[in-house]
Amino acid sequence: MKTCVKLLYYPYCVAFGNYGKNFVFTMQNLAKTHKTLTVVNDQHGRPTWTRTLAEFMTYFELKTVSEYELALSLVK
Repeated sequence: MKTCVKLLYYPYCVAFGNYGKNFVFTMQNLAKTHKTLTVVNDQHGRPTWTRTLAEFMTYFELKTVSEYELALSLVK
């Protein structure tokens, strides 16, 4: 019997959520206390809400597991 290791990699750059420090909340708080804001323009990314990321990971994992189990059943 062969062992198969499954690895899923989810690349993401800028995540924000309800907990912890993040760029989105930092900018919102700074906007309350500063008339103008300056931000460096050397990084590119698309802010992703952590809940959206978790939902996608769950969906993709369930879909991948189903396809993986189907492939295993066909091999037997």
